Amino acid sequence: MKIVFIKDKLKKGLRAVLEAVPTNVSKPILKSLVLQPKDGNIEFAATDLEYGVRVSVVPVKAEKVKDITIPARRFFDIVSEADGDIAIDVQAHIAKIKFGNARYEIYCDVENEYPAVASFPVKSGYFSLDAAEAADMLKRVAFAVTPYVDMPAISGVLFSVKKGMLELVATDGKRLARISRKILGKPKDAKVIVPIKAVRKIAGKLEGQSSLDIAIKDSEIIFRTGNVVISTRVIDDRFPDYEEIIPEKMESTIKISRAEFENAVRKVIPLADEETRTITMAISKGNLKFSSKSETGLAEFDMPVEYTGKGVDIGFNYSFLLEALRAMGGEEITFSFSGASDPATMTDVKDYIYVLTAVRIRE
Repeated sequence: MKIVFIKDKLKKGLRAVLEAVPTNVSKPILKSLVLQPKDGNIEFAATDLEYGVRVSVVPVKAEKVKDITIPARRFFDIVSEADGDIAIDVQAHIAKIKFGNARYEIYCDVENEYPAVASFPVKSGYFSLDAAEAADMLKRVAFAVTPYVDMPAISGVLFSVKKGMLELVATDGKRLARISRKILGKPKDAKVIVPIKAVRKIAGKLEGQSSLDIAIKDSEIIFRTGNVVISTRVIDDRFPDYEEIIPEKMESTIKISRAEFENAVRKVIPLADEETRTITMAISKGNLKFSSKSETGLAEFDMPVEYTGKGVDIGFNYSFLLEALRAMGGEEITFSFSGASDPATMTDVKDYIYVLTAVRIRE
């Protein structure tokens, strides 16, 4: 078995696969990755039994390729030192690796007992989105997840497929983000909770790609973009009834520049209480006052606004405001509220809403 790779292509592929190789394991084989021939290319795959990655790499040359497992991090470290094309020659249980004047022999397993790592469905059973659109969707909800060991249902993002639409929802109990977009394909309706680790990993693979394909299969969801396939077990729990959390009607609305909103929040953070992170927004006729107070002192910042409805003084965790503002891409924010103890909403596009809980203002 002989294979030749271009270093940069191989290293990039291995780096993606290493994300699924656990550092502390009870099964030593999980410290390895599997190499497999597939449609003229070479696929590398790894899993920690919950999360898996499969990457296809085009070789310069490949002869009589068979499945083998090889120590993942050792192999990556060797490849990283290469200064040219990398030749691999597998004989019995030894992979001989050569580039330039360097030669290595590393033990491998040709009797493959590596756990199965999901492949992507070839022809049907999946749906697709534009990669940039998918990245935007994931960005707009992922920040609202705070993993809780004792609350698995809200330790991930809800993926809900229904009537040609994909809806993503995330909450940590104090805030909620929801977005929906049209999809390509005709998948079955489904609802699954995807661990936040997988959500963040796939979001990081979308830059420069054209599309994201998604397949939901029983207790697993599989993503494909470019030459990377990511699979993960879904969270076996029931997502909260989030529709009840989203206010149907708000009494007052402000339209404000996103950049100016973020700037105003930042202006009063230096003197906010370090424990509660509370800032106050006091809305009155033609004016929006941001303020914070702590044992150190008081900060205030005024800006003119146009709004409809009644005025109110309402408090928020400033981190919850800033994280949402960074996730949104629109130039103008619609900020809606009712009373000082009621949840408020923020949005910049019609298919997205962010709900955040107001906090008590300390006198």
